Amino acid sequence: VTAVIKYKIKDAEKFLLEVMDQKDALSDTSMGIIARLILDSKWEDLKGNTINDQITTKVRREGTKFGIEVLQVTLKDIIQVIAIRTFSGGSTEIFS
Repeated sequence: VTAVIKYKIKDAEKFLLEVMDQKDALSDTSMGIIARLILDSKWEDLKGNTINDQITTKVRREGTKFGIEVLQVTLKDIIQVIAIRTFSGGSTEIFS
């Protein structure tokens, strides 16, 4: 999943002096929120804009801690995949 975060700095002092690695802090926080929401959602719920609105609301709340006003978070690409596991017919022989 890739997300685009549109934001503006509301509190420059907080953003520059109180937050280390500002972009990483916003990115890491956002990806954690996105992961939680996606894992708790059904595929049908992820197809519409509702998920973007939910993500934006939660990221906006966290962004204020960094002196940032989050305007919008949009999932750029999200696809449904099928996980396939392969098992080899390994040997039970023990080699010494």
